[in-house]
Amino acid sequence: MKSKIILLTWNILLLLLFLVPNIKLKAQEINISSSEIKELKEEMLKLINESRQSEGLKPLELDELASQVGDKHCQEMISEFYFSHWNGQGLKPYMRYSYAGGKDALMENLSLTEGGTYFNSKEKLINVLTAMHLRMFNEKPPYDGHRQAIIHPQHTHVGVGIAFSESQVRLAQEFIARYVEIKTFANKAKPGDTVNIVGRILKSKIYELAGISIFYEPIPVNLTRDELNSRGSYSFPEEEKILRPKLLNQYTYKDGSKGEVVYQKSSGEFSSQFSFEKNKTGVYTITVWLKEELNKFPVTNICVEVK
Repeated sequence: MKSKIILLTWNILLLLLFLVPNIKLKAQEINISSSEIKELKEEMLKLINESRQSEGLKPLELDELASQVGDKHCQEMISEFYFSHWNGQGLKPYMRYSYAGGKDALMENLSLTEGGTYFNSKEKLINVLTAMHLRMFNEKPPYDGHRQAIIHPQHTHVGVGIAFSESQVRLAQEFIARYVEIKTFANKAKPGDTVNIVGRILKSKIYELAGISIFYEPIPVNLTRDELNSRGSYSFPEEEKILRPKLLNQYTYKDGSKGEVVYQKSSGEFSSQFSFEKNKTGVYTITVWLKEELNKFPVTNICVEVK
């Protein structure tokens, strides 16, 4: 299992920001109704699915929670005049989604348009958002991280976040992989606490549990505008603890252990426990991995702040 998964490659062309200090433009200044915003998101969903279907992939469903998370991030980027996968509190996309109540794995695309044009109607915004999506979908290797996110075969849902002012547009595509049900547990704990990880694979005849990763990273700190604009792609942290399905009878793993996760393949049910280190604060991201034949992919990014 790879200990570091690069979730997104930064599009260099999108780094050409026209930074203007102390300017805050609000999307509310433009007279576009909530029903028109809904139409914009439905149009983006249609574009995403057309792109996926052109590659022989299944269409995605629109996810409301992921859309809200995307909206909030886009609005902050507009008001604070930055462009980054991190927010001002130093939170990565999977952290923002998890702390909002999301349990599934998330992969984020971001795009911007700004400078000189007035996005003051639904029709103009549709044209701009279409161009922003196609700019990502038409990327060429090796700088095609956004395209790869759009056509990732394991996605099941997507959230669409949109924010705009008279001279800026921010677009977030929050791709979701929903394959398991997880019993709810708190997003906050203390060093030394134990968390019970209990879940069920939704299609246990198709997918099999590969393991559970516990990624650790320090508690995020607030970031300045310059720090936000200088950051590129994001990833899981290097530090990882792997919990493997328990083996039966005389079988053991190469290190001699028998595994840490109780797993019933027929029902798809699994459970395990994990104790946070004593005297070590930080964010622990619980990532369940499934496999289908030779393909292995993450299906949860549940973050627990330990302090």
